[in-house]
Amino acid sequence: MPQSCQPIFSPPLPQDHNDYAVLIRPDGRILSCDKALPRRLGVGLKEFIGADIYSFFDPGIAVVRKKAVAAALKTGESLRYRDESKPGRVYDTRILPVFDKDDRISALAIFVGDISAEERGKRERRKLTAGIEQSVDAVIIADMDFNIEYVNQSFEAMTGYSRREAFGRNLGTFYKTPKQEENFKMCVELLTKGESCSNRFLLVSKNGDVCVCDQSVSPVRARYGVILGYVFVWRDATQVSKLEKQLRQAQKMEAIGALASGIAHDFNNILGPIILHTELCLSKTSEDDPNRASLPEILDAAKRARALVEQLLHLGRSRGRDTPIPFRLSSLVKECTKLLAPGFSPGIRIRLQIETQSDLTLADPDQVHQVILNLATNAADAMKEFGGVLTFTISGQTIGESDWSRHPGLPAGEYICLTASDTGHGISPVCLKKIFEPFYSTKTRSRGMGLGLSVVQNIVARMRGSISVESEPGLGASFHVLLPKAHTPEAEALAPLHTRRPLRKTPRILFVDDEEALVGSLGAALKGLGYAVECRVTAAEALGAFLRRPDGYDLVMIDYFMPHMNGLELARELWRVRPGLSVVLFSAYADKIPARELEDSGIKAFLPKPFDLESLEKTIAAVCGEATSTKS
Repeated sequence: MPQSCQPIFSPPLPQDHNDYAVLIRPDGRILSCDKALPRRLGVGLKEFIGADIYSFFDPGIAVVRKKAVAAALKTGESLRYRDESKPGRVYDTRILPVFDKDDRISALAIFVGDISAEERGKRERRKLTAGIEQSVDAVIIADMDFNIEYVNQSFEAMTGYSRREAFGRNLGTFYKTPKQEENFKMCVELLTKGESCSNRFLLVSKNGDVCVCDQSVSPVRARYGVILGYVFVWRDATQVSKLEKQLRQAQKMEAIGALASGIAHDFNNILGPIILHTELCLSKTSEDDPNRASLPEILDAAKRARALVEQLLHLGRSRGRDTPIPFRLSSLVKECTKLLAPGFSPGIRIRLQIETQSDLTLADPDQVHQVILNLATNAADAMKEFGGVLTFTISGQTIGESDWSRHPGLPAGEYICLTASDTGHGISPVCLKKIFEPFYSTKTRSRGMGLGLSVVQNIVARMRGSISVESEPGLGASFHVLLPKAHTPEAEALAPLHTRRPLRKTPRILFVDDEEALVGSLGAALKGLGYAVECRVTAAEALGAFLRRPDGYDLVMIDYFMPHMNGLELARELWRVRPGLSVVLFSAYADKIPARELEDSGIKAFLPKPFDLESLEKTIAAVCGEATSTKS
């Protein structure tokens, strides 16, 4: 080559941070190169020098690289570009024109760096940055002094502070209350030791809104574990907190249900004889007897006590089905106030206001009775010291689809609203938040255990209604109970049991229960109804009596829960001797007896304790094939 055509520097070319270096003539002939490029292309150095460089590439790739060389030759200036002509690879390519002494381009120095790995790293970092930026959780990066250096979009949405406002602000300013400040200090101590921290706090936004926030904090470490700062992740846990509260409420309800179930059997065994003896006395007492007037009240009180036990049992388990009846709410309120008024302080007055033409509601009167008694008792307690006015207001209310936020879970429709308002000392905002929680009470332990309003809420919810409360300290309280409105005629009251028509055949009954009081009262009741009855207090006694006279009984009535042998086991022993014998089981633990076990056992009927004469007589008549007696 003539001296004028030689480049101004001699090969080999220097290779700093480049993977390949090559010197070519303007026409593409290779003048010099490093050893890496021919080795990469799979040819020897001697074969590579002097060859056409474009011949080593696919035609499409060669065209792209020829255009880049032509652009450098045309401008006479260095050119740098990203070469992505080969799939999956990215090359940082620089073309430097080499001039001779006549200022002509005699060669082109090409330096190629494979930056594919670096580009992948950049893409991953961009993806990571976008993921952090678009995360639903607030992400904050702080320096060693806990001053904010970075926040994402969710931080702005959660706190109301822009990035400009947040930058440089100390994170401790977001922890408002003394308790939260203490939690933050504890978290700082852990972080400075190189440990992570996670807790929950109340975050107050710029406009004053409060949300429950779960936070997790970790140190940001460099090489060799050097801490550069800290990353905070805040998650809005408001809804989670509400669900946890509902779970705790459900667990409390379950605990109450277990407690109530434990005492229900004994309590109902006490109520059973009271109900039966009262009904017997009522049937045997003449209309002009002065003692007769007290008997219906005793019977009514015992039945309401039975309903109260049932409400307590329902706290711990879901109700299978309701049997509401239409009745006038005003009549029940009048009955309750008549019952309560004598026990109130002299300074308490009771008023009833009816603001609707129809106060017919669809619910269980016994359950609503419990609601009214509880609300009235609480109101009277609030006015006990200074007196006041308890006002029951009955009005109509229509709930539409747009009212869902005020009455969540309540179907749209017409409702009867019962409002119990007092002029007492009112309820503080803190107490209002917990007022329906089980075991929560502002009264002293001797005056209340905090179950009343939780029972009321449970009753109202089962009747497909809702209850809410409004109150301010010093201005009294108002409880609003919404119950479904009835559009059918009012249910007729059952006529009292006076006399009965004798049955065509008197069934012979073997009655078995380990409670002697119930055995005595029920034996007397069955005899009073005209049945031939034999009573036993143990399963062994009953089995012995039956074995002596297997054909001496038409019906056997057995308590399910008895010591040594339960009712079903006793029934199976009886059926071994006499298959097809009619057996009726009864128990106060109805919810603890498997329904399928009863269905498959051959038991004719099941009676929940305590039962009255009417339900007893109907069951016996149905099992023994007799028609229900006609009441006079």
